[in-house]
Amino acid sequence: MATTKSAQNFSNVFHHHYAKSPRLNIAIAANFAKPLAAIASDFTAATGIDVSITTSSSGTLYAQIFHGASFDVFLSADTARPAMLAKNNLIHPDNVTAFARGRLALITPNASTETKTALERFIAETSGKFAIANPKLAPYGLAAQQVLHNTSLWNTFKDRLVKGKNVLQAYQYVSTGNVKGALVAYSTVLAESEGSSGSHSENESLQGVSAPTSGTIFNKPAGFDKTGSSYRPTGLHQTMYWSLIDESLHAPIVQSLAINDNDAAALSPNIFDSINGVGEVINSESLVRIKPASLFVQYLLSSSVQSSLSDWGYEGVLSNHHTDVHAKHHIGKMGADSWGM
Repeated sequence: MATTKSAQNFSNVFHHHYAKSPRLNIAIAANFAKPLAAIASDFTAATGIDVSITTSSSGTLYAQIFHGASFDVFLSADTARPAMLAKNNLIHPDNVTAFARGRLALITPNASTETKTALERFIAETSGKFAIANPKLAPYGLAAQQVLHNTSLWNTFKDRLVKGKNVLQAYQYVSTGNVKGALVAYSTVLAESEGSSGSHSENESLQGVSAPTSGTIFNKPAGFDKTGSSYRPTGLHQTMYWSLIDESLHAPIVQSLAINDNDAAALSPNIFDSINGVGEVINSESLVRIKPASLFVQYLLSSSVQSSLSDWGYEGVLSNHHTDVHAKHHIGKMGADSWGM
């Protein structure tokens, strides 16, 4: 008869059951790379299953899977591409689920925190280029494009845009001084502005966001030489200001994943939430139907991991009343080339 076990004993059960499991191959959109690295490390410690991570734009990863790449799990920056894999019968239709909700941040040389004002000041006071992710490849780029349209500034900005292949590259353009402003992932500026000043907006209600909503970062222009762990200035560096974008200016950036399997994934009940519950019972027989990819997704969707996402600049989908975990989209049958790749 099975007995209730401590968290450590549960970990021992996982390590024993999955001892011969091959390494999991996870494909991840660039914006979520840092959180995933930490989550994957904790997952490996808890289960003994090694994880290999490949990072690129959502569009690029979708095309690779469409053409046969053998990733076990694909974490996209949107909902459309995972849903398309199911629509094209490449995976089981139940193997698509939302896992996080992202936010955008604006970086400019001026300290305005109101989005339209900051963008208008950028045009009036700055002659340099402005970076966004490529809207055809990266959902954060599409959201950035929507912000410019919804502030009636698209025509003003379109000739000054530099488009990165993903949202991380858009940030790299501004952080190295190659462009003078950008719309990037909120999670990135949070990570890069650690130790810099930051504040919470008095005017914005943020469900699930406890981190600062504005702050400063220092860019590192190409004129800086790196010596060891420090930079020797060969030119001037600049304080840049960032602020969180109001979600009303763009469509929700709901991120979904796909388990790359023609068999239905075992995602419920969540075994990690059972471990954290009082009086729950588990033994190795409970794990027979849970493949390693399903186990990883259960871990990602567990209450403890979802509640930690706000630390990285995301909202967990399980606690968000306006996000359906199994997000459904009406998408026609299309091929990879339809995404402009």
